[in-house]
Amino acid sequence: MEGKTYLCSWKKNKNMFSIFLKNDPAFIVTSSTFAEAKELMYERILVEFGDGEAFLNFDRALPKGVFPIEFSVPELYTLGGNKSAVYESLQDNIYENGYCIRCKRPLGKRLSNSLVCKKGPEPSNATTFIEYNPIFSDLFIGLFSSEDLKNIRFKEVKCIKKTKRTYYELLGPAIASYIGVKDFPGKEVTVCSVCGKIGIIYLYNNQYCDFISFSDLPKDIPNIFVIGDYSLDLCITGKKWREIQSKKGAKGITADQIGVVRDPSKIIQPVDLLDDKPEGDFNEYQIKMNQNAIEKWNNRKIKTNGVRPSLLTV
Repeated sequence: MEGKTYLCSWKKNKNMFSIFLKNDPAFIVTSSTFAEAKELMYERILVEFGDGEAFLNFDRALPKGVFPIEFSVPELYTLGGNKSAVYESLQDNIYENGYCIRCKRPLGKRLSNSLVCKKGPEPSNATTFIEYNPIFSDLFIGLFSSEDLKNIRFKEVKCIKKTKRTYYELLGPAIASYIGVKDFPGKEVTVCSVCGKIGIIYLYNNQYCDFISFSDLPKDIPNIFVIGDYSLDLCITGKKWREIQSKKGAKGITADQIGVVRDPSKIIQPVDLLDDKPEGDFNEYQIKMNQNAIEKWNNRKIKTNGVRPSLLTV
């Protein structure tokens, strides 16, 4: 089976890093760098298990320097899933103005209708989408206390094919948005030609990383909370993640560390990362591009005689 998550641990002996499976310490790889050891583990999993889409979780914080030290406090992770739910098309009753026909970004407010899937992501307890917010199982949500969940909203997902688990879409509210970091290496910026959405991600030590601002976080950081803008992510502290990661409800859950920027002078707005900035007022530009995306979505529905457009044809 492909797309499984593997709980691993690591150790360092002199200048060598070893990574091994938590439930099978003899399944081990060693290299001079942590990044190379990860690649060797992926290769061994592929050869021995036939899993070319494996995801590695770790039972302890990563070695110093693997993730940028300056941005690693507090230790936070975004959670998702490595399995897909099955659906045939974008649901035009989920967001007020539909979606961008190019990048699939939702347009407008989230409506009250439930997300419908033909099949849930079983046996995984979560999955992530481009077009929708992530969904999580009742088993996963049950790992948290009512206090943990008091400021987070979920909505039940309707699965056409009967599932053993009940899945819920994450609805927010978000307390922080993703930001750019001044002079940080590995920057990758994308701009949607239809809606104008600016996407930012950084490649560091062979892994992608996102950033949020420390000033957006509350004084007492909760065990879990929501971040994001166009789409949402569930964020968890490193301590809480290690507490639950080996439990049944966390099966199939993926965790990616995110950076926290404490120095305000290093925070940069997405528009300032563009090589070719739009002329005039940026807010007016965003409004214009958003309207352009809405018009294209509406025209597309007219051309297809009201039939919901398939993702495969965009």
